[in-house]
Amino acid sequence: MDFDFDLAPKPAPTQGFPAFQWFKASRDPQSAGVVGFRDQIPPYFEAEARRMGFQTRQVMVDAGGKAAFWAPALDLAIVRVRSRWIVTHQAGQAVSRYFRWDLATFREDLVDSVQAMAPGSKLESSLQILVEARGSTAPFVISFRGKGATTPLLNVIKGFEVGVVGMANTFRPDGANPLPLYAFYLPLVVSTPEKVGSGKATRVFQPALATLPSDIDRAYCLSRYVGRAALERMNVLADGSQIWQDQWDRLPELDDALAGHVGSGE
Repeated sequence: MDFDFDLAPKPAPTQGFPAFQWFKASRDPQSAGVVGFRDQIPPYFEAEARRMGFQTRQVMVDAGGKAAFWAPALDLAIVRVRSRWIVTHQAGQAVSRYFRWDLATFREDLVDSVQAMAPGSKLESSLQILVEARGSTAPFVISFRGKGATTPLLNVIKGFEVGVVGMANTFRPDGANPLPLYAFYLPLVVSTPEKVGSGKATRVFQPALATLPSDIDRAYCLSRYVGRAALERMNVLADGSQIWQDQWDRLPELDDALAGHVGSGE
């Protein structure tokens, strides 16, 4: 008899993409937008970033500047969205928690559960989008953290889905499937500064949807369409990125206080 190591379960696979973030830039207004720090971006991706329209600049972080790729506006095909709450306990330890997509109906339940579990805990929403940008075929991830970034982004996506994707799908032939969100480039831009926080003393720049025409017609929808080759490529990416989605959708450290709410209605 010997040990059957060939039958040992394999660890869960992971799936990574170059990581960027939404920079609200309350202390550095000239750097608001999508930022990727050069020391965190794979060398192969630098040329791709420039094709998308990223510029290089010093971005203020903490006490000093840091070399980064920066873009105040991008045309993005959003392939997947994943989201969760960051729960920070009173002791200062941050723990990630899953939350359902329906923020409006779920947040209050989650707040009650966390407060019952650990009085003084704080919640911060965190959301990531897996995208391709116009001008490149390389997928990457953009992170948005805090209600001042995640809520506006969800509104941007919804507005684009209703205004552009919905209109384009009115032209589909009988029996054809509707085109998905990622079949169209969403024009993401930086908003005018918004005052947030206690006393509205902090100015931040939120993600916003570029101004759409008052009359969204077939010609405009076609100008946003990614094209057949890109749609075929992103169909493959959407199918193959389920692992990336699952890394956040179910986390092993879910405690009993939250598990009941996560499982309800599914």
